[in-house]
Amino acid sequence: MKRILSSVLDAWLPDRCPVCSGEVRPGTRGVCDLCAAMRNERWLNVDGVDRCLAVAPYRQAIRDAVHELKFAGDSWRGRRLGQWMGEVAQVHGLDRDAATLVAVPQSAERSRLRGYNHAVRLAQGAQWPGARVGPGLVTRTQDHGAQHLRTRLERQAIAGAFSARSLQGRIVLVDDVVTTGSTLASVAAAIRASACGPVQIDAFVLAWTPGDVVS
Repeated sequence: MKRILSSVLDAWLPDRCPVCSGEVRPGTRGVCDLCAAMRNERWLNVDGVDRCLAVAPYRQAIRDAVHELKFAGDSWRGRRLGQWMGEVAQVHGLDRDAATLVAVPQSAERSRLRGYNHAVRLAQGAQWPGARVGPGLVTRTQDHGAQHLRTRLERQAIAGAFSARSLQGRIVLVDDVVTTGSTLASVAAAIRASACGPVQIDAFVLAWTPGDVVS
């Protein structure tokens, strides 16, 4: 049933690249061939996270696409960008094991204003056979405001901003951009604090910010 629903949703997606809004070849999942060349993966060190993979540098075209996804109501971009992430997951073997995909949560107020969580859209596009998107498993208990408006030090000071249900097994955190890694670290800490068994926590992110994260 899930695969049928996924196929129907994919059929509704515009035949446009989520990065440049240009046309894509029929049957293409994710981005166009030109934008696919922006791939420049990085394995990043994030506290409390076993592995963190980011797909591309957070530069103009990717930055504009993320802005449209988050602030212009273009939720379709999230699923297509997620499909691109899913292709990268296959390249690096992230899709070999079952996993629960946990989209980094936003505040309830932000969800109400946008009508969706952009990270959920990414996770829905990226999920592979054996992976499931787990809604509501982690919640944001404190809202520190828009991350792009905060300084690097302010972004780091978000410890304790999340709470998690009791989880175990392999968890993959999904988000749009990693800057200092503090958000991912805070989510990972919440999951480990409430875990009901052994957990492996990976993170899978669309974009990394050059100069801010440790690779």
